Amino acid sequence: MHKLITFAVNLMEKENTNSFFIPSKNNILNPSQNEFLNPDKDHRLNPQLNPKINPKENPLHWKENQLEVLKETPIWEYLSKQQKLSCLKYLKSMKC
Repeated sequence: MHKLITFAVNLMEKENTNSFFIPSKNNILNPSQNEFLNPDKDHRLNPQLNPKINPKENPLHWKENQLEVLKETPIWEYLSKQQKLSCLKYLKSMKC
């Protein structure tokens, strides 16, 4: 989950032009400033504490579940359609 969030944040940093949609300029979108985006602080985002998103404990559906968890974070509503598709492609390419 940490990799997916980092990918989304980096994508927004690189592609967004409006400063409100850039994580380094908006603490809502910055995992180091928003505990609800930090897998070390939010148990829903931590695969060690959430078996649904853990590849070893849920080998068949962890990717789908990680996407669903990402959709519940503040990041999701700030991603463009293309960025959401990029996150989905990135997630599909991930290995256990």
